[in-house]
Amino acid sequence: EGEATARAIRLARLVGVPLYVVHVMSEDALKQVAEARVMGQRVIGEPVASGLSLHEDVLWGANWTQAAQYVMSPPIRGSQHRKALKQALAGGVL
Repeated sequence: EGEATARAIRLARLVGVPLYVVHVMSEDALKQVAEARVMGQRVIGEPVASGLSLHEDVLWGANWTQAAQYVMSPPIRGSQHRKALKQALAGGVL
């Protein structure tokens, strides 16, 4: 996710257009958005509610039917990602 976000940011810079990144779910993608904004590029990152509230443990439960309900793309990440996303949202980065 971080690499794909970085590529999209580079392409937007090359073409000279703003970029709106949806479904930011990882700390890596968040860092790419933040770095581009610091450099003056017009980039907006939008987190997903599930990335702010759910933990990846739900994907590894013994009940496959229940765990399958949480499969999405990009996937739900661990707590360090969730914490970074919340801080970025509160700080105006996302």
